[in-house]
Amino acid sequence: MNINETLIEAAITDKTRVIVPVHYAGVACEMDTIMALAKKHNLFVVEDAAQGVMSTYKGRALGTIGHIGCFSFHETKNYTAGGEGGATLINDKALIERAEIIREKGTNRSQFFRGQVDKYTWRDIGSSYLMSDLQAAYLWAQLEAADRINQQRLALWQNYGNTAIRCTGASGKKWAYRAAVDSRWLRAERAYVLH
Repeated sequence: MNINETLIEAAITDKTRVIVPVHYAGVACEMDTIMALAKKHNLFVVEDAAQGVMSTYKGRALGTIGHIGCFSFHETKNYTAGGEGGATLINDKALIERAEIIREKGTNRSQFFRGQVDKYTWRDIGSSYLMSDLQAAYLWAQLEAADRINQQRLALWQNYGNTAIRCTGASGKKWAYRAAVDSRWLRAERAYVLH
C-alpha cells in the first residue's frame, strides 16, 4: 500500500518540490531509491512516519532518513499522547530555525530565551502545536516501554495471522491488520468467522 518508487520519477514535473513517502502501517518505503531521486531532481523528502514510530528501514528509524520526518501520537497510533499530538524531525539545518519559529506561534521566542536576541517578535506564520505536560508524560511512559509494547503487538499480530490462515489474502502489520475475506463469509455466522 506504499508509494511505488518506480513510478515517482515519471510523475515529477517542473512544479514538484517534495516527495512524501507514507510508511503505511509502519512498513518502510524504499527510501534509498526515493532519496536518490530527490537528490537527482533537487527535491525535499518529507517522510510521513505517522504509523512508523519505532519501525526501521535498513537499520535506520523511519522519519530520520528524509529532510523532514513527521510522527503522529494520535490516540489510534501504537504510541499516543492521549489524544492529538505529533513530532517533526528535521535533518536539514536550513529548516530548523523556521520550524522553531512556526512552533513558537510565529515568533523567535526560543532565540530570546537562549539569549540570541534582546526581545522576541513576530517572524513568520505559526500556531500552537505544543502538547501539554500531562500528554508528554503519558507519551514518554509509552516510549520508555516501547520494546514491551512492540512485543505485545507482535504477539497479537501473530495470533491474528495464525487464526486467519484459512482466510485467503490475509495480511497484516504491527500497526494495523488487514484481511481480505471471501464474500461468501459475509453471510456466515460471526462465531464461525472468528473461530
